[in-house]
Amino acid sequence: MSEQSKKVQNLKSLVKNSYEAKSFIFRNEKYLLWKIKKNWEKIVGKPLAEKSNPKNLFKKVLQINTNDTTLYHMMSTYLNVIKEKANKFLGMEAIESIDLRKLNYKIHRGLLDELIENDEIRGDVPVNQIPKRFKKKGFEENLKKMEKVRWEDISLTDEELKEIYENLGKMKYVEYAQKLEEIAINRRKKDKYLLANGYQQCEECGKIFLPYKNEKICYECYGKKEEDKFRKMVRLIQREPFVSEKRAIKITNLDASTYYRVRDKLAQEVYEDMLYFCLEKDEEIKCSEDYKYEIKLEARKAISDFIKNYVYYKIGSDDKDVLAIEQKKVLKRLNKELSFKRKDFGK
Repeated sequence: MSEQSKKVQNLKSLVKNSYEAKSFIFRNEKYLLWKIKKNWEKIVGKPLAEKSNPKNLFKKVLQINTNDTTLYHMMSTYLNVIKEKANKFLGMEAIESIDLRKLNYKIHRGLLDELIENDEIRGDVPVNQIPKRFKKKGFEENLKKMEKVRWEDISLTDEELKEIYENLGKMKYVEYAQKLEEIAINRRKKDKYLLANGYQQCEECGKIFLPYKNEKICYECYGKKEEDKFRKMVRLIQREPFVSEKRAIKITNLDASTYYRVRDKLAQEVYEDMLYFCLEKDEEIKCSEDYKYEIKLEARKAISDFIKNYVYYKIGSDDKDVLAIEQKKVLKRLNKELSFKRKDFGK
């Protein structure tokens, strides 16, 4: 790039950044959230970005979700740092506070499983007592039907009690150990009660859960495994966008449904990037009339690349005829959505 071209590029960038700070479209929270999501790894770093997700931005409150307990506690102590980094990246005070949420991605198989997983049942509420909000017609009857061993008949062995007391004895503060003794014994009895009445212990994490059929792992671990499988297919298609269905299934050992779901997801991500890119360029042209030609030229090439990537992910083909057909479809859809977005952004 020549020295003159660099100066032009720098000036364009300066004008655009200045305009971004004033323009309504660039202060719109939907746009800002998209920008944060797109650059999340740059803002917080790869380790945090892999296990957290900026979910929502509303009234200057950024909601961040994570299902990693360790990460949740670590991020809790650095919320101000994350807020400052995000605002610095955006070039404005777009975020005043952060709402960090720890989510449990579980597949609930019914009210009973939700009841057992609930913290109230885990702690102070006895197993055979149902919280008021769960009392529905026929629920108590169904619970009694499942019961093979009564709560009153559950007792702990000497070995189990010894293990509990040994663990409590390791605690630094004796007064806390005494308070936890009854809770620890009731929890162990509860676990035995559940296992005696049809529940299973997850082979992966050790949690006790109610199987739908004969599952050996809990629904949370099942969900994580399914997510890992999905990511495996994502990585393959990102690496080899023209990989065929048959070959992808053979490599990943997954099914055709996952193959097409991943293609749809990746294509939609490219489409959304293209949509916001067009909105950005619209605004850039409005504030840089002198460089309108250069901006349009640059945008045409970028949009062409976006469309190619969209088709590569959506269909897995680089055929020229297919590309031409899909390009017409995408541009038609893009024009329609751009008009809606402009209205949404207050245009």
